[in-house]
Amino acid sequence: VKRDAHHSQALVFATKCESRMISSWPVVGEVAHFLDDKQRTNLYRMIEDGFLHIEELKNSDATRLIEITRKYPRADLADATLVLLAERLDITQIATTDKTDFAAYRTKTGKHFTNRF
Repeated sequence: VKRDAHHSQALVFATKCESRMISSWPVVGEVAHFLDDKQRTNLYRMIEDGFLHIEELKNSDATRLIEITRKYPRADLADATLVLLAERLDITQIATTDKTDFAAYRTKTGKHFTNRF
């Protein structure tokens, strides 16, 4: 959202990022809530075009999501899914404006996140 303090930084990041961008539907839902119709359409087109890959969650992931949200009470579903996906895909690089929470989160094996944003 243009009025967001991180808008211009996010645009620069998105245009320069050469890594595969991966997220989850709960994150998309959280982001979409703050966008206007045109921006929301652009977000969905990024997914459709493969610029942003949505990693699917499984029913069996519920147990790990419970563990994550119990360990980190401030973690909402979107954050917990990113921790879970990081564990599944063995990825610890993240692009987020949520620097405080992701500085505290750790994977199941104790790896910390490196924020590239």
